[in-house]
Amino acid sequence: MQLSVVVPAFNAAHCLERVVEALRRAMPDGAELVIVDDQSSDGTGELARRLADCYIRQDVRQGPGAARNRGAEVARGPLIAFVDSDVVVHDDALRIMLDVLNQDDSVAAVFGSYDDRPDVSGSVARYRNLLHHHIHQTSAREAGTFWSGCGMLHKLAFAGVGGFDVERFPEPSIEDIDLGLRLRDAGYRIVLERRALCTHLKEWTLSSMFHTDVFKRAAPWTKLMLQRERVPSDLNTGMRDRVSATLVLIAIACLVLSVVDPKVSVSSLVAISIVAWLNRGLLARCVSNGGIRFGVRCLGLHLIYLTYASATFACVWIANFLTLQRGGIEANS
Repeated sequence: MQLSVVVPAFNAAHCLERVVEALRRAMPDGAELVIVDDQSSDGTGELARRLADCYIRQDVRQGPGAARNRGAEVARGPLIAFVDSDVVVHDDALRIMLDVLNQDDSVAAVFGSYDDRPDVSGSVARYRNLLHHHIHQTSAREAGTFWSGCGMLHKLAFAGVGGFDVERFPEPSIEDIDLGLRLRDAGYRIVLERRALCTHLKEWTLSSMFHTDVFKRAAPWTKLMLQRERVPSDLNTGMRDRVSATLVLIAIACLVLSVVDPKVSVSSLVAISIVAWLNRGLLARCVSNGGIRFGVRCLGLHLIYLTYASATFACVWIANFLTLQRGGIEANS
């Protein structure tokens, strides 16, 4: 046996069967499927017990990081694939990732990409999944972090860095980014394989997107960056994203100042126009997926996303700066 597929599941009864059907088509002969039920209350356990080769139910709910760690502990294969319970892999996704790891011994981990046909209904959910697809498809192949939604790695490397940090990330957050950073710190290579595609089934709403991005992504990611000397500039932390976020804050400041001087509003329009140009690739994907009207909605959603993401970064940075200043004053007193 070469491969073990680990699926952490919490209240996933509505989509788990479809996820497993896709995995069974994609899994090579001899691979095993491990499903870890994180104290679900909707029938996920009954489904998983029937569908999995190995079924585990957590004694208490501990989050996806702990569920993945538990699945990795019992996995019999030297390679482990992590697939989320709302991710439907394409038929060749696992084979493509297996080939990457088997053909290059220097690569310890590989992850795939969302496709550009998310199986969701709302505009926010479609935008969000297309945003992830665009990020995956335009980022460098040599990755600085890891993605556990559809990723694969050597079990020895995973165990060597201690797996997912469940004490620091007891809930869904940036536990996979943290894992990737620790893998890179240990000298391992991580590859983003754009051809390994999967379909996301998550129905995002504006409120869920805001809550996830601010409290489970942007804030902990900013704290993590401030604690490290070097951080990767790939995925959604590249220069284009940083410039876009800065321009959005400038646009908002100009709108506020336009109350005093209406001429300043022109600067706001210029800043937003530059943001649209910088993100023309994403907007083109949105237009291709749903037409011009949907593309315009996506621009608005992207501006909202950039606004609260950059504002969160600024708030966390300021709070960290003030804490350091206060610590310095107390140390000198």
